[in-house]
Amino acid sequence: TLDRARWALSCKDWIVACLTATASADFSDASACGLVDLAERTYEPGVFGLLGLPRELMSLLPPLSRSDEVVGRVTGPAASLTGLPEGTPVVAGCMDCIASPIGAGGRVRGLLVVAARQAPLPADTEERLAEFSDIAGTAIANAESRAELVASRARVVAAADETRRRIERDLHDGAQQ
Repeated sequence: TLDRARWALSCKDWIVACLTATASADFSDASACGLVDLAERTYEPGVFGLLGLPRELMSLLPPLSRSDEVVGRVTGPAASLTGLPEGTPVVAGCMDCIASPIGAGGRVRGLLVVAARQAPLPADTEERLAEFSDIAGTAIANAESRAELVASRARVVAAADETRRRIERDLHDGAQQ
């Protein structure tokens, strides 16, 4: 029963709690469940009233953290079970359907995370985010390639200038003799 419950956690947050022995939740999971006032970045007590649930159940909700915030470290028992090094930092993490890796050229370039003040997001949001992240990753890779080409061109021009100066010196020195 709920009387015996200590925390109400999402699957990801349960894994984090098992690794760290610390309960936490990130804004993405909590807000996707409709439990967070995104403007205030706190749990929204009115949701419990709307659902006909006693507000006392809010005590089961763990502290909220940013997705990239370290919320604990891998404990000794968790290290023994998982093979992860004890003391490894563990971040709050992010809900999978609102995060899309931005990658190009076989490298992850960043992470795109989207939250909405009003739910639900359009049905095609995940596809659109994936397309956008592909475009962003390609743009980043193109910018890096362009920068590499500009740097390479500058090295070629510098080498050509140095060679020209050497030839001019050699010609000048030969004319002097």
